[in-house]
Amino acid sequence: MSTILKCEKLVKDFGRKRVLKGVSFSVESGDILAFIGPNGAGKTTTIKLILGLQSITEGKVFINGINAKERFTKAIARVGAIVENPDLYMYTSGYDNLKMIARMYKNVGINRIDEVVKLVGLGKRIHDKVSKYSLGMRQRLGIAQALLHSPNLLILDEPTNGLDPEGIKEMRELLVNLAQNEGMAILISSHNLSELENFCNKVCIIKNGEIIEMSDINEVKQGAKIVFDLGHTLQKFALTREEIPYKVRELVAQGDDLYGVYEDAITLENAFFEKTGGNIID
Repeated sequence: MSTILKCEKLVKDFGRKRVLKGVSFSVESGDILAFIGPNGAGKTTTIKLILGLQSITEGKVFINGINAKERFTKAIARVGAIVENPDLYMYTSGYDNLKMIARMYKNVGINRIDEVVKLVGLGKRIHDKVSKYSLGMRQRLGIAQALLHSPNLLILDEPTNGLDPEGIKEMRELLVNLAQNEGMAILISSHNLSELENFCNKVCIIKNGEIIEMSDINEVKQGAKIVFDLGHTLQKFALTREEIPYKVRELVAQGDDLYGVYEDAITLENAFFEKTGGNIID
């Protein structure tokens, strides 16, 4: 895997207030990174610095190895993004929306439009007016727009806002397909932690403008306990997989009836609150 996005010691000041305090992290090809933190922690500010929507006070952003501050146009050329809701023309068709966006790029023709329509699964409705689309379909059309110029980095800020369970499922399947089959690097910021847990493989937690955790999502959730169902009570122990058989034999030897053994897994949401204290900004 290659590093697609690398942020080095990003600092952002608004007047005398320092909002970002040396933010560093990276995203590899094929990764889906959950970028999470309490409200006001600096998530959207970081994304805006990456996309050049705000100036960097200190630090560097590298996209495909290119310093975005020094060669912004070249660095941003392979980036697709949706910050908040996609901008769509509601009373034209999805296809016409894509054609209008395609004109903004060189060498994006009808064949590429057809490719992204298939990629996001809108083939049957692409010629309908966008005003008749569900929220999930509009989000998929927004992603289609972001994919027209063949980016290898996709940045999404709250892409599941307002989506029903079916729309969230469609979004999840689309992003997993883009990462696994297209090798895309995806950075996704969302408050829907239970959903991120289902498809992200990496997590970066930011609090008060500083990164407090950057790792594999399963590592963040470490600390799960093994539960032994003894019928009249449940006993929990912090054990490795190898230690479980020994504990089973120990319980049976002391006369306990064992009805089941299972893992009491820590969710991403549990881990988040444990590490951040929730939506608390110091």
